[in-house]
Amino acid sequence: MIKLRIEEILREKRITKSAFAEMLGIKKQNLNGALETKNLDRIQEIANLLGVDYLELITDKEEAPKPTINGFVEYNEKIYKIASREDLENLLNTIEE
Repeated sequence: MIKLRIEEILREKRITKSAFAEMLGIKKQNLNGALETKNLDRIQEIANLLGVDYLELITDKEEAPKPTINGFVEYNEKIYKIASREDLENLLNTIEE
C-alpha cells in the first residue's frame, strides 16, 4: 500500500495546510481528499509544488533503500571482499599502516 508523506513534508517545509490548499487551488476543506490521492499525476503535481521528487511523497524515510557496499578490492596482490562499511574501513586502515 502506498503511504503518502505529504503532511510530514508540509511540516518539514513549514507550510500550513491552508497555504498548501491555496497552492493547489482548492478550498481547505477539500485538502484531506487531495492529500489521500492515489492519482500519479496529482502526486507529481504535489511534488512539483513542494519542490521534491515524487518518490519522497510515497516512500517513508525508514523504508527507503539503504546504501549498500558490495565488491572486491585488490591491494598488494591480495583480494579483499568489501560487504560493509566496516570492511571498507578495515581495508583503509590496512592501507594506511
